[in-house]
Amino acid sequence: MNPRLRLRIEYIATDLVSGSIAWFVFNIVRYLTLPGAYTTHSSMWVFMQSQQVLIGQIIVPIALIFLYALSGYYNRPFFKSRVDEFVNTMMSTFIAMLGIYFIALLNDNIPERLKAYEIMLILWGLLFSMTFIFRSIISYTARRKVRCGKVIFPTAVVGDPAEALAMARSIHERPSRGMKVSCILSTSDYLEDSYEGIPVYPLSEAKKICGMYGIRNFVLVPADGTPGCLDRQMKIITTLYPLDRAIFICPEFSQLLTMRPRLTDVANVPLLTDVSAADISPLTQNLKRAGDIVASAVSIAILSPVLTAIAILIKAENPDAPVFYRQSRIGYHKKPFKIIKFRTMRPDAEAAGPALSSPDDSRVTRIGRTLRRYRLDELPQFWNVLRGEMSLVGPRPEREYYIERIVARVPYYSLIHQVRPGITSWGMVRYGYAENIDQMVERLRYDLLYVGNVSFAVDMKILLNTVSTVLAGRGM
Repeated sequence: MNPRLRLRIEYIATDLVSGSIAWFVFNIVRYLTLPGAYTTHSSMWVFMQSQQVLIGQIIVPIALIFLYALSGYYNRPFFKSRVDEFVNTMMSTFIAMLGIYFIALLNDNIPERLKAYEIMLILWGLLFSMTFIFRSIISYTARRKVRCGKVIFPTAVVGDPAEALAMARSIHERPSRGMKVSCILSTSDYLEDSYEGIPVYPLSEAKKICGMYGIRNFVLVPADGTPGCLDRQMKIITTLYPLDRAIFICPEFSQLLTMRPRLTDVANVPLLTDVSAADISPLTQNLKRAGDIVASAVSIAILSPVLTAIAILIKAENPDAPVFYRQSRIGYHKKPFKIIKFRTMRPDAEAAGPALSSPDDSRVTRIGRTLRRYRLDELPQFWNVLRGEMSLVGPRPEREYYIERIVARVPYYSLIHQVRPGITSWGMVRYGYAENIDQMVERLRYDLLYVGNVSFAVDMKILLNTVSTVLAGRGM
């Protein structure tokens, strides 16, 4: 079993146990602390067998797991910061305490307000102490297994073989993060079968070696400082994105000042942590996805009459053409998916090849022009959001045809694949539709700004601006 999955299961199991113990002990304490509040029960034994307590013994631990998962605690099971673990446990158990109190305990006959605060404090103390003790044991054991080499993460070093070999030696000498170099991915034309016993493969076989060795991490050797080296590294990262593995790179010092990256230490070299993912906290990541699911499901249900009416109008204008337009786009980690839109152009719109639209585009149908003006053609994409292919807010997904042309000019375009693409974006709100590659590159600035500042507040700002744009009919 995958070490990360195994450790995640261990955390969930111990949280279930600690939650059950905390709730059981709390019920004993509250009966002894507030004997007058439970006079309908002749003894503590009778109280512990009451329906309220028994139901809580089942529901509370399970509800705690959902809350802890939402907090992001299980997202990154290894290499947890002790401070982060303490703060996460303290905050999530505090929220759990408030939820339990107002849902299950508020109607209890607690005689004094001071007693109510005492009960809340006892409940929080039990939840926090039990949960934190069990988690600390699991975290300590996991760190010890990594240090002792009992848990390893197969790693591929990417770069010129000679430089990659030096990095591999350093990783072998300092295995603090559990990395074990399984092979080298060469970026040079000259290849040998192995260097000092480490197999060497061309970069084009990255997907193959992931299956052969179970690769979990890629480590890129530092840029050599020659002209265009950073662009070359960005192209390597673009190649590795679709493999959905952690990617560690060594940034230039000037980048450290401007990017404010998450740093870690691998083989005594400062490296950026997993640049395959944006710098989003697990809590924000989980809340964003939960919000996407709820909002898209509710929107599909509420807007179903509108969707049906639009479909009828499109079909009435051209009975022989399909209502929906499905097109391959590149999404999160460069994975392709089929985006769904209401058809707004003639079926033969791209008979001569891919072409961006313009305000006076003759290919746009009469109904399509109205749909595009109010962006109603985007409504079916709520289904893409529900499926996890898109988000409500994120950089707009493009076709591979245009991505290849943009990357040829600005290799760092691939950074937008660190997040799910969105129905709306900061680039669409502030810039609008692009009519050519130059404008797509110009709009990229807004999308990269979003990737570096993802938060609930930013998403709400973009959504509100989108609503304003739609109501004003500024979609085209």
